[in-house]
Amino acid sequence: MSHFQPEYKYYHYSQQRNSDLRNSSYLSDRGLEPTKIKSFKIKIRKRIIYTVELFYYEDVVFIKFHPKLYESHPDKYQIIDVGLQLSEIKRLMNTCCKIVLNDLNKGDNSELLYAFFGQWYFKDNQQKRISSKRFCLYEKQVSTFFSIKEFNHFKQKEINYYSVSLKSNQSFDKQNERVLDLLTRDEELVKLFMTETAVKEYF
Repeated sequence: MSHFQPEYKYYHYSQQRNSDLRNSSYLSDRGLEPTKIKSFKIKIRKRIIYTVELFYYEDVVFIKFHPKLYESHPDKYQIIDVGLQLSEIKRLMNTCCKIVLNDLNKGDNSELLYAFFGQWYFKDNQQKRISSKRFCLYEKQVSTFFSIKEFNHFKQKEINYYSVSLKSNQSFDKQNERVLDLLTRDEELVKLFMTETAVKEYF
């Protein structure tokens, strides 16, 4: 099992929630029902606190995070203008990676796939970007944190999608195929993760 490299600085975090949702109808309007959600609190500065969430869908786990101040905001995952410096964003990403690594170390399932979408925002559309600036930044941090010697990596830039898992995971390719198949079967759903330029080019 991989060990955390000390040169990657991260923030202190504490777990806030570990909810079993196997009997819940959460997100059932699209047929997406996570079996479990874990959430973690990260204090970046005195007045800037983030929440990191792990959404478990069987053997696929999606990582999301948002400013805690906007907990009830419908677009909380799209909010970026909270005054974070680039070094703080990188450290926040390292913290997300550390949470994933600890989750792998503590779990009994080595065949989990961890994935994220790099949310686009209006400047990506103004600059006619295919992939979001967020995705490019997150890709660089994640690909550096998780070595290719120990982890599988997969990316689909057109939809700002990135995933990792342990090298021992024999289901990695099939898991990614399943995620992509779910998205491509729902045109409106997949467009949510694409910039305007990407939508125009691929639809």
